[in-house]
Amino acid sequence: MTDDHAYREAQRAVARIQRLSDECWHALDASSQSMDDDAWVGPVARGFHEAVRADVGELQAQLAEAVREANAKLESMPRAS
Repeated sequence: MTDDHAYREAQRAVARIQRLSDECWHALDASSQSMDDDAWVGPVARGFHEAVRADVGELQAQLAEAVREANAKLESMPRAS
């Protein structure tokens, strides 16, 4: 596989990773919004809401890291001149 071909393949992979990240970024929004609207109340609901918020943060951090790593890998690849 030539450097140029490998680079184009990597570009496509980065685009897929970015697209998946974009699609999943708001995956927990509905659950979080329901909790913000006081759909459930009480100590169990507060605990669940805190867990959902933590999960949202973790999901978004992992997605951002995947995109950063993919872009860094792409930037480190040789390209045909």
